[in-house]
Amino acid sequence: MKRKILISIITLFCCFHSTYTQTKGTMSKDNVRMGALANMVASIDIKDADAAFKIWTDSFIRRLKAKNVYDFVFEYKMYEDVVSLKNDINNNTINYFNVSTDVYFDLNTDNNFVPFLSGINYNTENFIHYILITSSSNKNTNLDQLVNKKINISKQVSKSFGIYWLKVLLRDSLGTKDFKSIIFSTINQNENEDLLAVYFNKADYALVSEGAFNLSCELNPSIKNKIKILAKSEPVVNGVFVYRKGMKKSTINAIRDIAINIHNDNEGRQILNLFKIERIIPITSKDLEACEKIVIKYNNYFK
Repeated sequence: MKRKILISIITLFCCFHSTYTQTKGTMSKDNVRMGALANMVASIDIKDADAAFKIWTDSFIRRLKAKNVYDFVFEYKMYEDVVSLKNDINNNTINYFNVSTDVYFDLNTDNNFVPFLSGINYNTENFIHYILITSSSNKNTNLDQLVNKKINISKQVSKSFGIYWLKVLLRDSLGTKDFKSIIFSTINQNENEDLLAVYFNKADYALVSEGAFNLSCELNPSIKNKIKILAKSEPVVNGVFVYRKGMKKSTINAIRDIAINIHNDNEGRQILNLFKIERIIPITSKDLEACEKIVIKYNNYFK
């Protein structure tokens, strides 16, 4: 989904695309060097993203000043490919970075980095559950009955961790041959369009987030009776913001505190809205265990 949780932290912190220095403060100087992949902002026009980054930069620095925590050198670099990012990680060029969860595990940073922040799209849940849905009138509700069937997956969701979960689920259930018979359709832009397509019997199956489904049910209670959930993912995370082990705790705590409270004032909410997220939450490595298992299976099956 275009709301792609992985946009979350990168768009909040990649605003540091230029270097900003403040030398008078209450903390000892610390270099905050951040990096992220350019495709993390693929769902936002780059010109709009640049303007949004500048807005966030100014807001973040003001918040640091208000806390008397501003003696930092900020540096940010956007990477065009994973190889360049990994090279700078290995060369200690960056000490914070934000990537999609699957890329985080594929980078194989040898446990040198600690996940500590992520963004969410819906206030009703801290972690995402993806669901495979169909119409309540559809008789083919077992996974083995999806052979040769078409599943709607919006362009938004096709870039999320949900696609990894679904493909692993179906490959586990159907085997290689039958899995290859399934058609994944991305004709719609967002998951709400796919959800309504199932609701109006214009599509047999769709992959959407449970948050989007619950919101639609609130707006139209009849949806809950006309749509059936065939499978539900474990709690997953679309993107992670991490720091290198050994970074100053005061810096990490300052970044975390500002990020997880940014939604509590009007300016912060407007900034988050630019990137289609509701708020930032703290996470730990344990919160990524379900994702790691899925990534391992996905790589074994499809890479």
